[in-house]
Amino acid sequence: MLRPDRRLAVAAGAALLAGSAALRFGVFHAGVASAEDPAYTVVPRRERLETLASHL
Repeated sequence: MLRPDRRLAVAAGAALLAGSAALRFGVFHAGVASAEDPAYTVVPRRERLETLASHL
């Protein structure tokens, strides 16, 4: 059987780890920015509640 080069496997693992960390921090910072602006949190919730209340 052919064994892949260990350096290539380590590099691929490091790239996956870096990509995962970048995605996690990106989502976290996007959530913080979204929570700071009420237009993205309060307004949609109020609109959903008004829509729900009008259907009852």
